[in-house]
Amino acid sequence: MSNIPDFFKPFDRVLVRDNDGDCWEPELYGYYEAKSDCHSCLAGTYAYCIPYEGNEDLLGTKRGAVHVFRKGEPVGIWGGEDTGWIIALYDHFDAERGWHCGRSYQKSSAHVTGKKCLPASEVWPESEFE
Repeated sequence: MSNIPDFFKPFDRVLVRDNDGDCWEPELYGYYEAKSDCHSCLAGTYAYCIPYEGNEDLLGTKRGAVHVFRKGEPVGIWGGEDTGWIIALYDHFDAERGWHCGRSYQKSSAHVTGKKCLPASEVWPESEFE
């Protein structure tokens, strides 16, 4: 499983499910259970857990691939209508400001934030980022 144990804090708003055939459900995060490799939340334990913020459109659906980014991984981050998708190196997520990235491939900015984040290959599939 690719979930990072310390990615969430207690009481973070999250979406959870156990497999790709389940609908995403809202939950409040509790803690990561390393022994069983699952996320313990208010109503139960789940195999997959993603931030609610930035993924609101997935609530109640079966859509969306589960992807937890590793620090330094190239990602596409949505900077808004003004900037569109930006390729940058993933840093972290926080509930207040969204996805945080370091060095951008397209801007001289040392830090980029956005409300949506995808693997770089999904934003520009014809490109390779290493």
